[in-house]
Amino acid sequence: GDVHPPEAAFFTARGHSIRDIDPNRFDADRLRARRNAYAALLLSGGHSTPPTPTAEAREEAARKNALATIEILKQQLEPLLHALARDSGANLSAQLRPRSEDYAKAFTANIADAARTAYESLWDEAPRVEHTASNSKLICHIAPAGMLVDDNELSRFFPGGYRSIAPLLVANRVWVAWKYIAPGQTAGMAYDGLVWLDDHWAWLPKPYRVLGKLIQ
Repeated sequence: GDVHPPEAAFFTARGHSIRDIDPNRFDADRLRARRNAYAALLLSGGHSTPPTPTAEAREEAARKNALATIEILKQQLEPLLHALARDSGANLSAQLRPRSEDYAKAFTANIADAARTAYESLWDEAPRVEHTASNSKLICHIAPAGMLVDDNELSRFFPGGYRSIAPLLVANRVWVAWKYIAPGQTAGMAYDGLVWLDDHWAWLPKPYRVLGKLIQ
């Protein structure tokens, strides 16, 4: 599993410094194992943690482990999200276009083919992030699809439409919602739909709109 991302995957000095400290942390197998571990913790209610005196203690341990891993993923995502906001030619956005096989990984079997058709039409013109000031504040939220079904500390930062279509998403896939807030502002441009699919990110913007049209 000694598979590392290309040099172009690191966009900032901070990204390079993190990579240089421990290049092996970006090994595909290690990243996949980390993602699987915290998704399982979130979705299992803590049953994969060592036995503890009470069910409440197990759940709290799982919660803390999951949130800690989410913070690590946020740090790894920051260079990509900042780079998207500087992507004047939409070249980086185009690299996030879902592969044909990605739809069966992100969506349940009954909707995957229809989702592929809808998103391939959407991607005829690559979605893009509007340019933001270089010192804009980035706010990023991450949750596995299984946590988007109801209101909780991870799901409440996602657009409300995710609640209705969460059962159509593969439960252990990690989704991202993010926004950029310009200096002096309290609101900003919001985006969503990045999803981690084994060894790469794919961008499936606003699945609640796309899937909502398919199930009407």
